[in-house]
Amino acid sequence: FGSHVLYYLEELFGPIHSISAMSMPEIPLTDETIYLYTKFISGQVGSIAISTNSYRGSGHSLEVTGTNGSAILKNIQQSTVSDFELEVKLKNGETQTYKSEWVKKNNEDDRILAVTKLVNKFGDWIHTKEVQSPNIDSAIRVEKLVNSSVQSMRERKIIMDASL
Repeated sequence: FGSHVLYYLEELFGPIHSISAMSMPEIPLTDETIYLYTKFISGQVGSIAISTNSYRGSGHSLEVTGTNGSAILKNIQQSTVSDFELEVKLKNGETQTYKSEWVKKNNEDDRILAVTKLVNKFGDWIHTKEVQSPNIDSAIRVEKLVNSSVQSMRERKIIMDASL
C-alpha cells in the first residue's frame, strides 16, 4: 500500500525532491504507523500517514488541496483495488463525483482484477512494442523512495536528492 501511495503522488505532482520519515511502532521492531513529509521538485509539499494497525479504520484515502478546491480519493471498503470514489470540490461550489468501474463482488478476490489488467498490459507491450506504465522503471523509482524513507527514519534526518 505505501509503495502505491508514493507512486501515484509522483504521477500527480512530479518527482519528489526530499523526504523525511518517522515511524511510531506499537510493537517493538515494527513500523505500524509511518509519517512521511515530502517536497516535490515543483515546490509542492505533502504529508502522508500510513497505518497498518487501524482496526476498522477509515480505509484508504488521499486528499489534495489546491488553489481552486480539493479532491478526495477514498475507499472505505475492505478492498485494495476496487470500490474507489473521487470527489472534487471546487471553490465555486461545484462538486463532481467519480466512482471506480471496478466493484468488488461478494466472496471475490478483487486482486484478480488488478493482475488481469497487468497481464493484459504486458501482452499489449509485447504485441505493440509500446512501453506501458507502470513499468520496471516505476518500480525502481518507488524502491528508491522507500529506501530513502527507511534511511530517513534510521538517521533521523531529511533525505534530499533530486535523483532520489
